[in-house]
Amino acid sequence: AAAPAGTRHKTGAAQQQFAREAGLAVAGGILFFVLVPLCIYWASYLPYWLKDSSFGLRSWWDCQTYMYWYHSTLSATHPFSSNWYSWLLDLRPVWYYMGSGLPEGQYASIAGFVSPVIALAGLAAWLRLAQRQLVGEGSRAGAAVIILLLSSLLPWVMVARCTFLYHYFPCVPFLITALALCIGRWAERDEPTAGFAAVLLTAAAALLFVWFYPVLSGMPVGRVWAASMKWLASWGFYIL
Repeated sequence: AAAPAGTRHKTGAAQQQFAREAGLAVAGGILFFVLVPLCIYWASYLPYWLKDSSFGLRSWWDCQTYMYWYHSTLSATHPFSSNWYSWLLDLRPVWYYMGSGLPEGQYASIAGFVSPVIALAGLAAWLRLAQRQLVGEGSRAGAAVIILLLSSLLPWVMVARCTFLYHYFPCVPFLITALALCIGRWAERDEPTAGFAAVLLTAAAALLFVWFYPVLSGMPVGRVWAASMKWLASWGFYIL
């Protein structure tokens, strides 16, 4: 039997709306993720052209091919390199600097890593968003966060050269957004723990920022404070 006219009309309208939204998504993706980034990237080479007017499109392309050749053939190792899956748990910070010539009993160091609160709680929140999407209870915002984090992380899975934790830093905003979405979901359901969780996470992040500030800034500290920042064997910020 033929579907009622009203049903056919609704189906046709839904298909048209989907086609319009899909077209807008594709056009927006090309504009904001291809053309605009390409223009910004090209503009970053303007100093080359201003210094040397012979620098043109071919010179720009030669730079790209050289960078690809360098990174695709690099076989060097580094004591603070790490695999992409270790970034999820903040296992191997990158050590940049060790202070020297300091007074007896003083230590200084600089390392790059993610706040443990953001790394662990954010990962848990992101996994929760992914789980909700899989069971059909997700949201467009949650799907966007999942896709954005994966688009930042997955390309590094295929990189053969040595990589570092700082390659994971672009994912940090998405971990924070995942936390905000999960806490916001609790608040929408009038969960009494939502406000407490928000305050607790904020306070914990602030406390750890103060605690680890010396290793973020290079500020000299005493032996006790330096030793307190070695939570894992791979967190060798200081030689004590």
